[in-house]
Amino acid sequence: MMRKLLLLILVLACSLTSIFAQRVVVGVEANGPDSATKMAHDWRKTNVYKDIYEKAGFKVILISQSSKSKLEEALKNNNVTHITGCGHGSPTVYTGYQQAVVLSSSDSALLAKLQGKHVHLLSCLTAQKLGPAMMQKGAASYCGYVPSFYFTWKSANEFFRADSALDRAFSQGKSAPQAYQETIHAFNALIEYLNKNEPSGVKNAITDRDGLLCLPKGREELDYVLPLEMASYTLYSKNSETNEFVSFADFQNLNLRSSYRELSREDFKNMVIAGYERLDRDYEIGILGYGKLNREQIIEEIRNETEVGNGLIEVDRHFLQAIENARWSKSFEAKTDAQGCINMSDNFDVPMTITIKSVKAEWSGQPNTFQNITVIFNNETLFNGPVQSGNTYNKVLKVQKGAASTAINAVGGPKNTTVKVTVTFSLG
Repeated sequence: MMRKLLLLILVLACSLTSIFAQRVVVGVEANGPDSATKMAHDWRKTNVYKDIYEKAGFKVILISQSSKSKLEEALKNNNVTHITGCGHGSPTVYTGYQQAVVLSSSDSALLAKLQGKHVHLLSCLTAQKLGPAMMQKGAASYCGYVPSFYFTWKSANEFFRADSALDRAFSQGKSAPQAYQETIHAFNALIEYLNKNEPSGVKNAITDRDGLLCLPKGREELDYVLPLEMASYTLYSKNSETNEFVSFADFQNLNLRSSYRELSREDFKNMVIAGYERLDRDYEIGILGYGKLNREQIIEEIRNETEVGNGLIEVDRHFLQAIENARWSKSFEAKTDAQGCINMSDNFDVPMTITIKSVKAEWSGQPNTFQNITVIFNNETLFNGPVQSGNTYNKVLKVQKGAASTAINAVGGPKNTTVKVTVTFSLG
């Protein structure tokens, strides 16, 4: 009896030890020699390892000049649960200090040691093959990037902060799909920040956000649409009559037919260069593993079609696809009177002059019993007739920059009820 009791106590003790064992995170940081990974290391040392993992109760093993042997030693001597780091990458390899190989898709022995562990690599390209190879060997999760990771030097910390949402989610015990969605929200917040403070960096944030891969995958929601203002200064196509590159707004207003998709490879490259030539001379970007590039270096890389230059060309191509779905919205709330009627008007500012493919008016609330609704924008009727909740009405319209007005008149609806109408100007 006593023997069984002692055995039960031993089993319970082992179980409690397992439950309350301190989680261990290993940081595999390149920390140079390029300036981009060094900057990322310096930011992550405080904002990730101390402010996220240590505060969450993790034991932190920070390898500031990482190598394969140092990672193997940490895995051997500690009950590692998480691995995170910033370094240079390729589709099959993650490298540490002096670009020494730390993880490789062909290193089956080391990848097998990642079984049950959560891995996050702030690095270029590793999501293409290395991340899936880790998962095949039993890693609990992997998060990284399919393209290169780009950031503007001026707002570097904000880019690193968006990526660190992965670390925060994993430190809180969340799944890869949950971490993915929270990081998408963080990148959306970054895009909002850049739109107000450094618009030229939005295309880099869009590329990073859309290039994020988390395994195992959950439902993907890139729930952010670019603000319409970006169409006014983003070069989009070439005017064949003037031989000049034009913005998306001008493309719409001039009713041009050929978009960037019809440009030759050389013309598209020159359009990307023209876009950078319009930026301030002190504009700089960072690419992990490559370092810092100023405006003239960026243009030279693109002109010579180097690996970096071709990558930057694809950043612009992806950004133009996002621009095509840009929109701008204005919402109104109105309350019906005792007879179920609405009679209201409001003034607001339109950010730019542009020909819109569609103006949509979407209703929420309880409008389905209205006998008739009229919505007027700048003295032009968008629609006039019965409405049901969720119905969308479309109309092509040229919108002028500056003051605008909207009037809403409705009869025969629910009495003393608040309804909401959103007027959306959409390029798509």
